[in-house]
Amino acid sequence: MLTRTFLRPTRPGFHSGTQARDTTRPQAQGNRRRMRHPRRKRRGSLIGGMLYLLVITVVIIGLYGLYNGMMNMLRSNQLQSQLTRAVAIIERYHSYTGIYANESLLGFLDGEGFTDQEFAETAAGGFNFRSPYGTDITIQGDERNFIVTINDLPDSACKKAALAFQSSGSGLDGLVIENTPVVLPMTEIAVNGACNNGTNDVALTF
Repeated sequence: MLTRTFLRPTRPGFHSGTQARDTTRPQAQGNRRRMRHPRRKRRGSLIGGMLYLLVITVVIIGLYGLYNGMMNMLRSNQLQSQLTRAVAIIERYHSYTGIYANESLLGFLDGEGFTDQEFAETAAGGFNFRSPYGTDITIQGDERNFIVTINDLPDSACKKAALAFQSSGSGLDGLVIENTPVVLPMTEIAVNGACNNGTNDVALTF
């Protein structure tokens, strides 16, 4: 027995049940809509990255300032200790005569426990005495007194060096900061006003 299969004719514009739908246009529109989201994400990621870098920069600057402040305080304390030790040594060696030769007295500090960074002998047979700031310290006698001069100190270290001998029993007889004499007994206000030059030469007379 023969079986015939009849196909329904199709009219123009009519889609049969077996014909696939044309989804080209909806898919293209969907792709266009979906492409907008990654752009928003990239823009948000860029702004977030910039904010992150800004925060990191602020933190680094803050830590750097804190580190400098701590190091400056440490150097100031080292300078104060260095000066008080040096003055005590010079006075100890001259306590019997009370006469300070009109020459450099740095030789009396040799072998007194200063580090190589603080105190060293030169090739010419003299001595270098240096502050924690890497600046020169001289100790010069003038027969009746001796003068300790510290060169090129920043303002904070200048104040520390001067105020180390503020007490009446320190033996300080004169103080000159960057060619400006400070009246004794010194006050913190006077020292703060004198140590205001960026770099300061401090001369202490004992």
